[in-house]
Amino acid sequence: PYGMHTPSTTGTGTTPPHQPTVHLTVDQVAGDDVLNHDEAQKGTTAIRGLVTGDVQAGDDVIVTINHVQYTGHVMTIPTMPGQLAYEVDVPTSELQAHPTFDVSIKAGTATDSVQKTITVDTDNLLQITMDKVAGDDVINAAEAQSGKTTISGTVSGEGIHDGSVVSLQVNGNTLTAVVHDDKHGHLSWSKEVSINDLHNNPDIVATVTATDDHGNQGSASASSHVVVDLSAEAGVTIDKITQDNVLNAQESLQPKIAVTGSVSGDVHPGDKVTLTVNGNEYAATVDQSHHYSVDIYTKDLLADHAIVAKVIGYDDHKNVQPASFTQNYSIDTTTTGSITINTVGGD
Repeated sequence: PYGMHTPSTTGTGTTPPHQPTVHLTVDQVAGDDVLNHDEAQKGTTAIRGLVTGDVQAGDDVIVTINHVQYTGHVMTIPTMPGQLAYEVDVPTSELQAHPTFDVSIKAGTATDSVQKTITVDTDNLLQITMDKVAGDDVINAAEAQSGKTTISGTVSGEGIHDGSVVSLQVNGNTLTAVVHDDKHGHLSWSKEVSINDLHNNPDIVATVTATDDHGNQGSASASSHVVVDLSAEAGVTIDKITQDNVLNAQESLQPKIAVTGSVSGDVHPGDKVTLTVNGNEYAATVDQSHHYSVDIYTKDLLADHAIVAKVIGYDDHKNVQPASFTQNYSIDTTTTGSITINTVGGD
């Protein structure tokens, strides 16, 4: 009749014996077949799946990792009547070291086995850079005039995007800079900070954090030490123009007189010292011992009573400091003499 089925028979007219069957599946391990940092910290990881065929609750399911077998059992699913599942807890450290494993089951003469490979991703390596502040990690007087300077850099890594945040620690204050795409293939950040804060504490720390697609949180930091140097030092002196700092008659007859002196601070060998007397300027060069000497026309010295020396000091941080010194002197060109008259004849 329609709908009826006649069982097949063997050549002897008897029905062949039932051949057992079994089939298993393996669920995604850890929900996404990826073992992330937090999941890798757990002692065990569950390998789960479904089984069908001639199996029953309590049958063994074996997970083999690196030739070591771990056994679990088939169990019923209370919320899904008629379906059978299994769960085998395996050491997470072994799974992390050997991410390819086999799951097998045997039901009578029937067996089924599935090989699976998961991904182990336990790191999210981020990078952050910090540009040199003011170009050389030094803020000089000219650069400090605005009262602020810009701290900037780049970031990269999984989970970092336009709009991510960089945290800055400056003088105990927490500042935030927003990451943006600079349209040149870089994710950049920048923030104006107070130079006064840097003067109080010259150390800056920039930190970025992000979470990748596998749930790994990463963090990276960069630091910088900024020198705030707002002034140079300079000094200049003029020695006595003569031994007693008085230009006498004999000395005034010389066409020129050597005037000497010294410099200090951020004045260096080879720098120029300008001396002015009687409205005329004379240039002297600083030697290796930070002294200088220049010949000045005596007529200019006689027409004045003071020499002014000026010099400019430049430090390594491009700060400029002028210095001056005035040497007053006296002029005495009068001559003194005496005459002795001897007594003739004793009276």
